[in-house]
Amino acid sequence: MAVSVRQGSTVELEAWLAEGRVDVVLAREVAARNNQTTYTLPPENLRLYSDRPNTPIDSDPKYIFVDHGAEYRAQHDEAYHNAGVARIGFDNSFCALQHMLAHGGAAYLAEALAEPYGDEGKLYESAGAPVFSRKINLIVNDVAARNWDWFSPLMERLSTP
Repeated sequence: MAVSVRQGSTVELEAWLAEGRVDVVLAREVAARNNQTTYTLPPENLRLYSDRPNTPIDSDPKYIFVDHGAEYRAQHDEAYHNAGVARIGFDNSFCALQHMLAHGGAAYLAEALAEPYGDEGKLYESAGAPVFSRKINLIVNDVAARNWDWFSPLMERLSTP
């Protein structure tokens, strides 16, 4: 089995899936078409991490805004309506993490991405900060999936809490 990993906008991912250039898409927004099935995966927790152990939650001058999508923006705006504006922003968690590790700061990141750096003492979770979540959907080309004997067991495992 060959694997190719690509990052793209929602429009690009939808087009690639429709054209058959990819067989599976991880997406925040659902836009399945004919011959495609959407599977809802467990949500991803977004936590506030910092390069310093005692970072203020709502007034960090080195705060990095990571745009995790419209639903996240609404949750974030509600929780931090009195906070100042972030001086730097990213639409990609990995890029934000790399910037934070190189230059310091604090940002909301997915647990799975940030935890290894916490284990190494490079990042600290900000206690008391709101925890947000975002949806993850797996959109699959049904024609391709018919040939995957591993796919059904995988989906059963992912859907079990």
